[in-house]
Amino acid sequence: MSLAATSVDLETASRELHALGLRLPEPVETLYGQALAAELVGLPDCLAIDDLLAISGQAPSRALHALLLLVYGRRSQGSLCLSLDPAGLAADLAPLAPDAADLATAIWRGLDQSEWGELVGDGLEPFRPLVRSEDGRFLYLRKYFLCERRLRERLAVLTGTTEHLVQPDPAALRELVREVGQFRAFRLNAAQSWGVYLALRRNLVVVTGGPGTGKTTLVTALLRALDRCGVRSDHIALVAPTGRAAQRLTEALRQGLSQAEEPADRLERLGTLEGTTIHRLLRFQARRGAFAFDEDFPLPQEAVIVDEVSMVDVALMERLLAAVRPGTLVVLLGDKDQLPSVEAGAVLAELIPRTGTTAFSPELAKELAELAPGVPVTEDASGALADRVVVLTESNRVAGAVYQVAQRVNAGDQMVVGELPVLPAGRPIPWPTDQAQCVRLAGAIREPAALTEVLDDWLLRHWLEPTDGPPLARLLHEGGEVLATTEEGDHPVLAEALNRLARASILTVLRRGPFGVEGLNQRLAERLRRRLDPGVGRSLLFAGAPVLVTRNTPGLGLFNGDLGLTVRLPDGRLVVLFRRGGEVVRVPAPLLPPHELAFALTVHKSQGSEYGNVLLVVPPVTGHRLLTREIVYTAITRSRGMVAIWSSPQVLAEAIGRRVQRSSALGLWDAASAAIGVQS
Repeated sequence: MSLAATSVDLETASRELHALGLRLPEPVETLYGQALAAELVGLPDCLAIDDLLAISGQAPSRALHALLLLVYGRRSQGSLCLSLDPAGLAADLAPLAPDAADLATAIWRGLDQSEWGELVGDGLEPFRPLVRSEDGRFLYLRKYFLCERRLRERLAVLTGTTEHLVQPDPAALRELVREVGQFRAFRLNAAQSWGVYLALRRNLVVVTGGPGTGKTTLVTALLRALDRCGVRSDHIALVAPTGRAAQRLTEALRQGLSQAEEPADRLERLGTLEGTTIHRLLRFQARRGAFAFDEDFPLPQEAVIVDEVSMVDVALMERLLAAVRPGTLVVLLGDKDQLPSVEAGAVLAELIPRTGTTAFSPELAKELAELAPGVPVTEDASGALADRVVVLTESNRVAGAVYQVAQRVNAGDQMVVGELPVLPAGRPIPWPTDQAQCVRLAGAIREPAALTEVLDDWLLRHWLEPTDGPPLARLLHEGGEVLATTEEGDHPVLAEALNRLARASILTVLRRGPFGVEGLNQRLAERLRRRLDPGVGRSLLFAGAPVLVTRNTPGLGLFNGDLGLTVRLPDGRLVVLFRRGGEVVRVPAPLLPPHELAFALTVHKSQGSEYGNVLLVVPPVTGHRLLTREIVYTAITRSRGMVAIWSSPQVLAEAIGRRVQRSSALGLWDAASAAIGVQS
């Protein structure tokens, strides 16, 4: 039986609990059943709670069971802790019990009277699996309490050190920023210039902005400045959470350097820089479950630049900062409005001021105004990251209607749903690549079969017979011939075949079910397998199959999130092509690490990528916890061209009206946040 969390009714939940060997008193079993039905927890969480109670020897009560369900539920939804505010507790318990208010009172009484002292501690000593915050307002699983505290300490060390990578005088730095901010066809805008200047004046800087606001252009200018200051390129690390995001960072850097007026030797040095994953940089050792680089064996790099920080969870960020030496330049970049990490925490949201805008102290604003006018000033520059955050707002990538829709979604404007152009069922989708627009597809949204015409049209227009490229069958045949006769990896036929992966993508919210990744990939594979590789049977891989790597495998140079394309050689063997830096590499299919088909991806997996066009499939269910404005915004902003949304207007509007809620008490910006928690 699968232990994956699924939406179930109470009778089914009871059977599943019994199958796991969990026999609970009826009032308690009802709590668990309601928690499973509401998708607050999954069956693995129920087992973890049972193990915790057994190990602790704590006599459980209904209130304790309810508390543990909430703690694990918050963890599974990405929060670091559970807020113990009485009104909030009662609201959290409402879906689980009709007497939610009384149950919340019983929980508070149990905590105040230390009824559960074998499980809950008020500090790290003595050891307890659950820890209350110092002010008593939050309850953590011990692991996350430690992660949050250590992350706060790491940030304090970085912001408190007087060592800096670059230390020329401010006037010289401003002149340097003006030089490196000039490219052939454009120059940095004011906010980008401030970001480069801050990175040369501080050793920890955060840059946030939506798609196309020039985060990686800022990085390109910063790298040019560091090279001028004598920082060696092999002493600079460019990293991202996934292989795909690291590859996009490399591609963006190459594109930026192509626009830079630099001597050949400097371009050659900077051209050797390539993005890598955080796990690869820290040298994750699977057998130990730990990283080789840490506080005792720090990284040798003098500068660490991290892209797509919204995808980085608290535990990974803490380990990265633990491995950074004092005086190292750390630059964190990302879109604060994108989906937060799959694991616990919302690090990027915590790093940005509550206002979400750039503002500097009067002293720093005076420095920056001499570089570029229009500096926003705040008299209250308090907070651990004051004068270290730049918010970019001028977007160049997502244009026209798509950009406007994305901004309205981000603002929670549900009225935008009714104003989207509607494409009637049965009409071919006008998939353009030269203009940006966003439409909603009409039809029998609740019927999986109604997607068939849309999927067939998508395959034809983007894979099989695109109007702006050769048929995929011909590319695969020619690619197989090339692979059989040459070892070169940058052949134009292979590059063109791999470009199909960036032409378009289907994004969805769920993994399972007919509207999830598994169902969509199965349906698309059946159609394409018959057209491109008949006779192969129902094997997962076939000629033309896109592949998503799901586990880091440094020995092969493959990492979680890497996308590849399958090609059959003339002798019948299958190889999978991947892009690594500026080259195309091949991996024999039998050597592939764990992987899955990638016609359709979850929106989470698509982060760090961009596509010519996007088809967003929204499951026709109301109240699903994954349907939020962040997921809609992230999906829309993956597209450079058209976005077609398969959704009922009611479900789409509901998603736009709901935000991701993650609790934390990191408290980087104001004292109040440590008392009330941060809702990110």
